[in-house]
Amino acid sequence: MGWGCAAPGPRPGPSLPGPAAAGSEATAGPGGGGARSPPATTSATTMPFDFRRFDIYRKVPKDLTQPTYTGAIISVCCCLFILFLFLSELTGFIATEIVNELYVDDPDKDSGGKIEVNLNISLPNLHCELVGLDIQDEMGRHEVGHIDNSMKIPLNNGDGCRFEGHFSINKVPGNFHVSTHSATAQPQNPDMTHVIHKLSFGDKLQVHNVHGAFNALEGADKLSSNPLASHDYILKIVPTVYEDMSGKQRYSYQYTVANKEYVAYSHTGRIIPAIWFRYDLSPITVKYTERRQPLYRFITSVGTGNNTQVSTGDNAQVGTGDNDQVGTGDNDQVCTGDNAQVAAALYRGQCPDGDQEMAPAKMKLNPFVTSDRSKNRKRHFNAPSHIRRKIMSSPLSKELRQKYNVRSMPIRKDDEVQVVRGHYKGQQIGKVVQVYRKKYVIYIERVQREKANGTTVHVGIHPSKVVITRLKLDKDRKKILERKAKSRQVGKEKGKYKEETIEKMQE
Repeated sequence: MGWGCAAPGPRPGPSLPGPAAAGSEATAGPGGGGARSPPATTSATTMPFDFRRFDIYRKVPKDLTQPTYTGAIISVCCCLFILFLFLSELTGFIATEIVNELYVDDPDKDSGGKIEVNLNISLPNLHCELVGLDIQDEMGRHEVGHIDNSMKIPLNNGDGCRFEGHFSINKVPGNFHVSTHSATAQPQNPDMTHVIHKLSFGDKLQVHNVHGAFNALEGADKLSSNPLASHDYILKIVPTVYEDMSGKQRYSYQYTVANKEYVAYSHTGRIIPAIWFRYDLSPITVKYTERRQPLYRFITSVGTGNNTQVSTGDNAQVGTGDNDQVGTGDNDQVCTGDNAQVAAALYRGQCPDGDQEMAPAKMKLNPFVTSDRSKNRKRHFNAPSHIRRKIMSSPLSKELRQKYNVRSMPIRKDDEVQVVRGHYKGQQIGKVVQVYRKKYVIYIERVQREKANGTTVHVGIHPSKVVITRLKLDKDRKKILERKAKSRQVGKEKGKYKEETIEKMQE
């Protein structure tokens, strides 16, 4: 809502130095009592270049602003929120992000087709001289009693043994097993109950934020199982590559495990039990890469968050122009004048040229009128029945129009109509059998279509596509015709001069 005020009189403007003013001072008449001024210079004074003119963020003087409790609360909340965003971005910039990817493994690329195995297992009821490690694979390797990089530690006063070994296997399916096959004298009933302390493949990863099954059999306890049973562990090994921030890669392997326990027999009798580790390799490699957020992204995120300014207050001042300043405050007041005067006057709630208060300008507003198409269509389709009767009006034929002096009428049942528009246009005249106001259509007795099952149904026709050729008259419709004809006649004669009126005017 706008406000307006008028100045009580012309306001004297500031005197500007120029050739005319200088000339008036220099040509003082005799008796003026003043000293003769030096002649004015004709060359224009050069103004110094001010770089501040390019500033698009002009500041309002502090004496024209007023602090509020609401603004203070919102300002503190905004500062805390900005601090939270900054700390979040800083934490994300300092922290290391681990990105994983999958690709098909090349067996000969990473470690020369070899996999390092670390095994630590305890057999509390088997002597160390009977314990041995055998290795087999599909490339033809068959090694019995592997002793390189292995160590046997007696347990339970020599009745048990702890085996620790570090060996390599080929990147092909195979197995390695702990058994008594390498012993010079085979025992009759070897006890293969055991505890697996460690079974890992490849390099050890000292990374806590990478979760995986790198040592899935750690702590596997089979002490309560059948002493004469063999134990079969089926491993599915997944190659894993870890690349740190320096670009150094470490090759490790995750694995899944399934195990079974059984007592094996052959045609010669019971087979000597063993602890089998059967493995197969997955062709897919998982790669973990350490990454850190780039510096430019951190600066962009921080700058975007901290440069979001939220301005709140009770007075919003808007200024345009140099001499015709338009300012708006609490009451949407409009004044004209110098920039500084208008701003100060708006702060006081007065016009700059007087102490009188500004009167509000009147503006008409009808809340029930809208240009929104969606609202208009909604009102059309949600109209009540008495409104739909008027909307569903059809024009009268030429003969009825001349007879009743009416252009259109709300269509009713038993009216005879002729379709003049659309797909069913024709010269045939039919009677209206139903007015379906819910869908804004009418049904005519001879306008039908055949369905797929052979039955015929009426086709809905919009009332605007027909012309009424015969009305079913009753007393109500006769009153409607008389009222519409009278209104139409009054509308035709409105604003016209009659012959009697002209004669009276001439007299």
